[in-house]
Parts: sequence; structure tokens; C-alpha cells
Amino acid sequence: MISSGFAVGLQSLEGLNFEPDKPFRACLICGRVFQSELDRSGLNELWALENREAWAAKHAKAHSDREHHMLRISGLSMTPEAAKKLAAYGVIPVLDAVTNNETEQALFESSPIPQDDAEC
Repeated sequence: MISSGFAVGLQSLEGLNFEPDKPFRACLICGRVFQSELDRSGLNELWALENREAWAAKHAKAHSDREHHMLRISGLSMTPEAAKKLAAYGVIPVLDAVTNNETEQALFESSPIPQDDAEC
């Protein structure tokens, strides 16, 4: 499961390549984030989109069919592990937090700034 989005409202993330106002992709199973130089430059949006899609296809294979299946049947938009990491990027599964105690706890424990930079 892969998400696309923009992180809105984050302050300058000193020391990170990730730019919160530019497109990125994120894994909803493990919380890994991808944002290429093309995404950050905004010069070629079509190639940037193709790069994000290629990363998503490749990264999805890093997770087993069982992991993908378990997320689908869980009723959650992402795993609590992913929620904990992605909250720092502005991706917050509000409904999951209301309906799932593990997600609520993961968000409570999440960092306000990313602990890992986006993959390039």
C-alpha cells in the first residue's frame, strides 16, 4: 500500500532533503518516504510522477503479500508503525486513531519532525 501526498504546515526541516511543500510517496505498511530531486525542483512533473510510481512499485515488493493482505483486511488506512513515522511528514490517519488503540498510541509516541530523510 502506497500513499501520495503533500505535507502541509511543517516548519523548515533543517538538515533534511525532504521538502514538505513538494509531492512525495509513502509506504502505508512501513512508513518509508520517497521524494526525488525532480519532485523538489518542480521542473518536470511528469518524470517526477513516473519516478514516484516506479519507487512505489519496487518498494511494494519489499513487503510480503501477507503484509499487504493484512493491511487491507484490517480496515486501517495504514499500519500503526507507518502512522508513527508518517505523522512527522504531515500524514495523520485521524479515523484510524479514533478506531484503533495501537494507532492512537503510535501517534502519541510519534516525533514532531521526521527522524529519517526521504529516499531520493
